Amino acid sequence: MSLPEIKKLNLNLPKGKPRLPKTGGGNANLPALPAISLPKLPEIDLKSGVGMSFLMAFGKLKQYLSLPVTEQPAPAGPGAPPPRPVKPAAEGKWVAVNKRIGPLSIARVGVNLKSSVITFGLDASVAVGPLTLLLEEMTFGSSLDKFDPVFGLRGFGLEYSTGPVAISGFFIRKPNEEYFGAALIKTSQLTLKAVGAYAMTARGPSFYLYAYLNYPIGGPAFFFVEGLAAGFGFNRSVRVPAIEDVKNFPLVAIAVGSESFLTVAERMADGNFVPIDPGKIFLAVGVRFTTFKQLDSFLLIIATFGDSFRLDLLGLSKLVIPTPIPGEAPKTPLAEIELAIKGTFAPAEGFVGVQAQLTSNSYILSRDCTLTGGFAFFTWFEGSKFEGDFVITLGGYHPDFKRPGHYPVVPRLGFNWNISSEINIKGGMYFALTPSCVMAGGRLEATFSSGGLKAWFIIGADFIIGWKPYFYDARLYLSMGVSYTFWFFGKQTISFDIGAALHIWGPEFSGTAYVDLGIVDFTVEFGSGASQEVKPIDYDEFKKTFLPSANVAGVSVASGLLKEIKQGTETVWVVNPKEFQLGTDSIIPAGIVGHNDNAVPAAGAFGIGTMGLAKNAVQTLHKVVIKKGGDDFTNEFIYETATKSYPAALWGDKLKPDKNDNNRVIKNLISGVRIKPKPPADPDQMGFLDQDEFEFQTLTIPGAFAVENGPAFSKETSAAVLVPKQNPLRNQLLGSLGFDPVADFETAGETDFAFAENPLVGSY
Repeated sequence: MSLPEIKKLNLNLPKGKPRLPKTGGGNANLPALPAISLPKLPEIDLKSGVGMSFLMAFGKLKQYLSLPVTEQPAPAGPGAPPPRPVKPAAEGKWVAVNKRIGPLSIARVGVNLKSSVITFGLDASVAVGPLTLLLEEMTFGSSLDKFDPVFGLRGFGLEYSTGPVAISGFFIRKPNEEYFGAALIKTSQLTLKAVGAYAMTARGPSFYLYAYLNYPIGGPAFFFVEGLAAGFGFNRSVRVPAIEDVKNFPLVAIAVGSESFLTVAERMADGNFVPIDPGKIFLAVGVRFTTFKQLDSFLLIIATFGDSFRLDLLGLSKLVIPTPIPGEAPKTPLAEIELAIKGTFAPAEGFVGVQAQLTSNSYILSRDCTLTGGFAFFTWFEGSKFEGDFVITLGGYHPDFKRPGHYPVVPRLGFNWNISSEINIKGGMYFALTPSCVMAGGRLEATFSSGGLKAWFIIGADFIIGWKPYFYDARLYLSMGVSYTFWFFGKQTISFDIGAALHIWGPEFSGTAYVDLGIVDFTVEFGSGASQEVKPIDYDEFKKTFLPSANVAGVSVASGLLKEIKQGTETVWVVNPKEFQLGTDSIIPAGIVGHNDNAVPAAGAFGIGTMGLAKNAVQTLHKVVIKKGGDDFTNEFIYETATKSYPAALWGDKLKPDKNDNNRVIKNLISGVRIKPKPPADPDQMGFLDQDEFEFQTLTIPGAFAVENGPAFSKETSAAVLVPKQNPLRNQLLGSLGFDPVADFETAGETDFAFAENPLVGSY
């Protein structure tokens, strides 16, 4: 600029603004303007229309990404909608608009006025190329008193689909400030499904993540791995389902595909399956595999840690005959069997249980012929109030058996076949073993119904078998009949049925037979008599039947065992003396425990019902003696009694236990003792030392090396050392130490005697 131009510009500037310098000479004296570096356009092809370009850097590798900002059609790849959890109803008034403006889609808008705060919100999505961003309840609000903006977002998700790759996910904030998310990654070869949640609690963060990878890893034909599952939770636990709900349990359903991932994610979002549980940590590992391409199975192991340890097993196994062949038209299978599996090991609760049960998808021959049935093994040990109780059942229990509340519910092992709308056949069978008895039975029923005509056929049997003294009780029944319903001055029914029932028991074999011929019925008694009285057995029979021929009692190292060493036929235990503890256990409860020359009576009373012996009529002694060679060291140990529960059917006082007895076990009977060494003596007390223990004797070893006598040392080889009589410094030092240099020390003359004595030389 020229000088006149500068002056003119300065006159027009507002007051207080800085003026340009009044320098002449053209542009030479003006300060140089800073250089401006403009970014270069990406060297890529740009399509017509509006677009967005990104520069992505991965270390030294840089790559441009260009996305058109246009309306995009729905992806045609293998993508899926994001697993969007169900969220609570939004506050305020929301109106669906379903409007689309270029890449922006607005599903609904809302407004809410609460506590003098007005809030506006919307549900929207933005499509940028193959990427779609979803926003749920994005809100903006402010107080009416003053402008105080507040922003909120209930949840967000994304969808990305291009070629063979599809990614979708959603993240939502729940009212309790817990955040839940789910994601799905899908390619032409693998599928990854994941769910998780996060929350902040008074005891710190709480979160979990569970994922399933559907990818054939391989393996032998009997264990060909098709997918893997893994999960971890902190301040979380898994609420394990009942056996009938295993198939639809989300952590299982994600792997087996019994429900869509969207449905599973929605159910997981409520937090009921993996709840917040402060102090708990869980690990989950699962595998899906096939066996010879016939059996498709998934097993999931969940380990829970914290104040206690717990191990749970969930599984689902499916067999289809014949196996569907990929690419061929589907055929109705001849049979389809689906088995749910559940196992639990809870040491703190004193419980171990395994269950297996057919699901409602099981059938044979026809889908109208459904299969039912289950298996269960439950046992309770120390730590449970049902200690000593157990049950094994296949198909349930006797119809008259009153199932205790802690016993599992198990359906009959059977079928139900609706052959047609008129004919139905069904049947079932069961077996169960409890501490009181064994039970088994079955039932078969056929029904025909057409219009007013109905006919039926029923046959069944139920057995109960008791312990020794051996007894049995069986009921068999048969019934068949026909009825016809018609209208004649109202509804009328004519029926005719016949039946028979057989009740037998023993020993000795006895029974009754009941016959109903419709117009007449009667009962016949047979066998040795109508009495069901059971006679007691003697001890020899009891011993042969219930007690082993050897090793009625055993001993084991309860703690402190380091290793075992075999020495011929014997086993030597190497133990840690600080932790060493022995334990004895007997299958016979103890009435008296003997050790340390003491006899301790047991607190609990028991009998032998099979022998007709009531409580306190049986005396048993459990005695412990510890010896080494001929020396008895029994008094050098400490003894504590150990107790456990014993079956009441064996050690109760009933000659014939009832199947519905509440007390199936007798608790707190002495089963053995725990043995540990006495603590060592107090180290502050010095023990007596015998002088004889320190005597020794010289031994002459033949052929050993002997030291020969050497020449005597002669003092002539040394010269005399003269010590001065007076030395002021020496006398001062001795005086400071409390000595008299003159009276206590001979400090003059020769001292060669101190260095020239003959050494002692001899043989050894």
